[in-house]
Amino acid sequence: MLNLTTLFLIILGTILGREFLSSNSAPLLGAIFAWLIGEQWRLRNRITRLENQLNELIVANITAPLQVIINSSESSTAITDPVIHEPPCNYGQEGSTIKSSSKFPWRLWSLIAGENPLARVGVILVFLGIAFLFKHVTMGIYIPLEWRFIATALAGIILLFIGWHLRCLRPGYAMIMQGGGIGVWYLTVFVALRFGLIPPELAFPLLVVIAIFSALLALGQDAPALSFFGAIGGYLAPVLVSTGDGNHVQLFSYYGLLNTGVLGLAWFKAWRSLNLFGFLFTFVISGLWGFFQYQPSHFYTTEPFLILFFLMYVMVAVLFALRQPPQLKGLVDGGLVFGLPVVTTGLQAGVVSHFKFGMAWSALALGGFYLGLAAWLWRREGERLRLLCESFLALGTAFTTLAIPLAVDGHWTSAAWALEGTALVWIGARQARLLTRIAGSLLQLIAGGGILALSWVEHSTTLPLLNSRCLGGLLIALAGMFSSLQLDYHRESLRSWEHVVKGLLLGWGLWWWYTTGGHEIERFVMPGSVRSVLLFFLTTTAFAGIVLRHTLRSHLVAVPTALLLPGMVILDIGAYHYFYANAWSWTIWWSVWILAFVVQYAGLWVLDGDFPNVQIRHLWHAATLWMLAWLLASEINGLMVWWIDGPVSAWEIIAWGIAPAGLAWWVMERGPGVSHWPWNKYRAVYLHHGCGPLLAFAWSWALYVNIANDGAAWLLSYVPLFNPLDFAITFVFLMLPRWWKAITHECRPWTVIHSGKLVKAFVASVFLLLNGIVARTVHHWDDIPYHWRELFASSTFQASLSLLWSTLALTVMATATRRGWRHGWMAGATLLAVVVAKLFFIELVNHGTLARIISFLGVGILLLIIGYLAPLPHATGS
Repeated sequence: MLNLTTLFLIILGTILGREFLSSNSAPLLGAIFAWLIGEQWRLRNRITRLENQLNELIVANITAPLQVIINSSESSTAITDPVIHEPPCNYGQEGSTIKSSSKFPWRLWSLIAGENPLARVGVILVFLGIAFLFKHVTMGIYIPLEWRFIATALAGIILLFIGWHLRCLRPGYAMIMQGGGIGVWYLTVFVALRFGLIPPELAFPLLVVIAIFSALLALGQDAPALSFFGAIGGYLAPVLVSTGDGNHVQLFSYYGLLNTGVLGLAWFKAWRSLNLFGFLFTFVISGLWGFFQYQPSHFYTTEPFLILFFLMYVMVAVLFALRQPPQLKGLVDGGLVFGLPVVTTGLQAGVVSHFKFGMAWSALALGGFYLGLAAWLWRREGERLRLLCESFLALGTAFTTLAIPLAVDGHWTSAAWALEGTALVWIGARQARLLTRIAGSLLQLIAGGGILALSWVEHSTTLPLLNSRCLGGLLIALAGMFSSLQLDYHRESLRSWEHVVKGLLLGWGLWWWYTTGGHEIERFVMPGSVRSVLLFFLTTTAFAGIVLRHTLRSHLVAVPTALLLPGMVILDIGAYHYFYANAWSWTIWWSVWILAFVVQYAGLWVLDGDFPNVQIRHLWHAATLWMLAWLLASEINGLMVWWIDGPVSAWEIIAWGIAPAGLAWWVMERGPGVSHWPWNKYRAVYLHHGCGPLLAFAWSWALYVNIANDGAAWLLSYVPLFNPLDFAITFVFLMLPRWWKAITHECRPWTVIHSGKLVKAFVASVFLLLNGIVARTVHHWDDIPYHWRELFASSTFQASLSLLWSTLALTVMATATRRGWRHGWMAGATLLAVVVAKLFFIELVNHGTLARIISFLGVGILLLIIGYLAPLPHATGS
């Protein structure tokens, strides 16, 4: 909602944009910027009110018994003492309707949009009008310049007098008037200095007196509103009368005096809004001046002021933590503690841009300063300022680390933003501040975008790892993962949707970690070893997750270990048909794979309880077995291709059947009596979920190659069953009943329900296998092309099928007769009827061929044998 105060801020932003910037869009930008600030502070004020209400409830619960005694005492004397007392002079509140909380500092928004906003807007508009009068002294009706200054000084005195007189009757209104008077005095002295009416030797002592006087007024009346409105006038004075050609030394000296007043007030009061206003105004104005007017020749007259302002607000941040009430002692102003070094380094980058390694030395000095400050505060205050000391320690470590990439390359901004974002998330999690956590998370995203936009351009002279692209990416990665851990440590204070943010930050950090490492590996590793080094990188990351899991006490640390398996899948699928340069590269590749599987199973063992649910845990065990089978098959296949280096043969495909079936057989041999992990705990998982899909894949492969491949093998002639392809297919088919027996022993209901269908499918598969063997035999021995049209037209192939089918029918019918399986006998008889039909409709066409003769004779003899050995069982048979 656009309230009166928001409208005032928009008007103020429009005026400042028009007066200070020369761009045509400056008024609009100023209005938008002012509206954003207003909305942010409005939300912050709402949070502050909730904090105050919670604190009042806590205090009420503590003092309730005492209040009962006081009330009873007052009620006992009320009748005998009918004296009417005057209301106390409560500074900083209007009548008795609004409290000035002593336990939480006033926020900037509450100072602007508190009670009586009309008066506040009015006094600021008066101040702006006086400023514009000063700016246009040469226009309009002629009045001597000296009289104008005297008149404005008197106006300030009048405002102060009215405010002082009403300090008890209307304290809120009085603070506004007094603040306006102080602001007019600041404006008068500064403009008089600019126009040469008073020398600097007189102006600066006057400004010091005004700063001291306003501080004493604010402290004496405990009125942060007074100090705030006085500061508004002081900081706005040079902006409103600026003509763009002023002396920056004079400007920064003036701001130095104002900041001295802020620092003096911080010595006594923890008024956060005043601190932030002074910080923002000082560094925003300094930054704008630096952007438009700074030249390298200004370095020696600019750098001292930048250092001075930085030291002042570091001290303000320390005093803010020290001046908190006892129950809040050590509370850290995250915006000032972490915003100050980022803004300062941004300005410092522009100031030292013409110096080689200027930012590297600056970062090193800044890091050393924070480390020394943290050590000094810890020795002096100890546990009282633990959080502030930890914050300074983190900043010192971060900036000391940044000195390395800054010395190599100048892309420092994104890394600094990432560290700032990390610090904000950390402090927001520690102090349960939602907006701080959100700001820190967004700042990390902006930092990542900066790296992507600016730092992908590489130079041939850059070093591995020690370059800005790599170190910046790693800092963003560590920032995201650290922020996710901090949110996880304080999960009880998070909103429900912040758990999603926690996961996104972790994913963001891991994405940067993997992509940055992969980028460096692809740049600096020989092409033949890239995949091996990538796999080693994934493996060491997963191993680090195992080691740090219990040290950092968060299940999130286990995520890189869980990601090893998908990484292995991607790398191995990407390496399919990857040909080795030499035996050495093959040895390295396999050595790293062995290490990867060792780490994978170590992770499954150590992090057994970190999986979200049992189903995912079982899936990861089964998928690891699948990955091992795929690796064995693909690598043996690739090795065969590389070794034979000739026409495609059965040697190059049999691994896809033997590897999964062989691995399933090895698992099945780990019987129920095996006592070591994982078989003692997950035998059923490996047997059902692991071996089942492996054998299903091998079975599908066998059915396909049995039809599609002719069985030709390098250096070997085709002999039925005694050749690589038939051996592999037969091995797969032998493992199927072996696996079925194992899972049936587990009494799994699924096996009982589907046993009949699976048996029929298996029998049909064996029938197809035998037909495939016949087709390959005819192809190789009778020189018939291995194509089903040519094979079907071959009398040799047709005769072979007739004999095979008749033999199978004989076997089935004889077995059914012995066991009384009537349905089995009928199935054999049906197959035999098909054979007889084929003889008359297909083989009979082949007049005079030897194959036709063999077909009819062979089938006839088999029919006679069947009639003798396998008569139809009685109807009572199954």
